[in-house]
Amino acid sequence: MWDPVNPSAGQPVLVQVSIDEPENASGLDTVRLYYFLNRDLLPHWTINMTYENGLWRAEIPGQSDGKVVSFLVQATDRAKNVETTSAYRYKVGGPGIPLLHMLVAGLSLTAVAIGVGLYFKKFRKTKHKLETQK
Repeated sequence: MWDPVNPSAGQPVLVQVSIDEPENASGLDTVRLYYFLNRDLLPHWTINMTYENGLWRAEIPGQSDGKVVSFLVQATDRAKNVETTSAYRYKVGGPGIPLLHMLVAGLSLTAVAIGVGLYFKKFRKTKHKLETQK
């Protein structure tokens, strides 16, 4: 998990993960965070994660507006077994695409509701006029 999910320009992002090992395992040797900018694999930056209160943590430095930051976590145990998470991604600044889609959908639904309301209002007036003319 990371926080904030949609950072502002210049705002650092805290990444936290929980890593479990089986009983009698060799123990963790290193846990690293790798991050990339704008979906490019190179260059990439490596941050050694620290262990605090049951979670491994690292902070991705703040980036400029519009940058897309991708990151993953890699853990290596003392027996040199390596596990890597899937890559995660966030965009710096702005409302982000999902929020924009929700806004457009909300405005569309509002417009439809207003249109339906106006139609029924006109339909009721017409129906009322017909009934009063009888």
